[in-house]
Amino acid sequence: MIFPIPTFAVLYFFEDVLPLGIFQFDNLGVYPIIIGLLLGIVYAFIALFVMQAKVFEKLPSRIEQIVKDMNLTMLDCIFLSICAGVGEELLFRSGVQFYLGPILTSVIFVAIHGYLNPWNWRMSLYGLIVLPFILLISYGFESMGLWFAITTHFAYDLVLFTVISESWKKKTTYSDTPTNLEVMKTMTCRELGGACDLEFQASTFEEMAELSKSHGTEMMKQNEEAHLKAMNEMKELMKTTEAMQEWFDGKRNQFNAL
Repeated sequence: MIFPIPTFAVLYFFEDVLPLGIFQFDNLGVYPIIIGLLLGIVYAFIALFVMQAKVFEKLPSRIEQIVKDMNLTMLDCIFLSICAGVGEELLFRSGVQFYLGPILTSVIFVAIHGYLNPWNWRMSLYGLIVLPFILLISYGFESMGLWFAITTHFAYDLVLFTVISESWKKKTTYSDTPTNLEVMKTMTCRELGGACDLEFQASTFEEMAELSKSHGTEMMKQNEEAHLKAMNEMKELMKTTEAMQEWFDGKRNQFNAL
């Protein structure tokens, strides 16, 4: 966890605050931790509920898809939640907020996570939903200390990681009966924007896109000219978020029509 290093360095050299003091162990009490855990859990379920709205279906990088691609175990969920809770709160709440205050720090926090995007109003709308939660953490840090912020952040991330990972595993668990088996579909590299006729087989468009991406990466490592040219053409085609989303929607529809 390298996130806290700037906080330790700046506060030590410019404010004479020792690293041990930044952890606020003297404020480590049961009350802030319980309040933090409850707040994180409640707001996480609110976020999960909101993410089901149709308005968020066309986000190019949905949180569910990102978590699914990580293929997390329960231990992974706990570990990542601890890293994010401790590392990011030390950086933003103990460090950035020390100089910029709760409001500006909260806005910067949401923006850095990519949730305030002037080129994607749907993503920005989600950011505005997350922002009140971050403000609660920021102001709670002012009154209840660092460990309130850490436990709130930890609980929020743990619920999101766990619920999304488990729900995906349930969706991708099928019985052995033929009626429950997914149909494998075939598309070529060229059909997916590539430069050859290598065939990929997958049961979902996401799996198909991942196969194509892996193939493209391998061709790029080999400096294969035709594929490099195709990739450059794709980059030109998808310079904006809207163009990228339109392209993906078109390929998804082509896959669904098979």
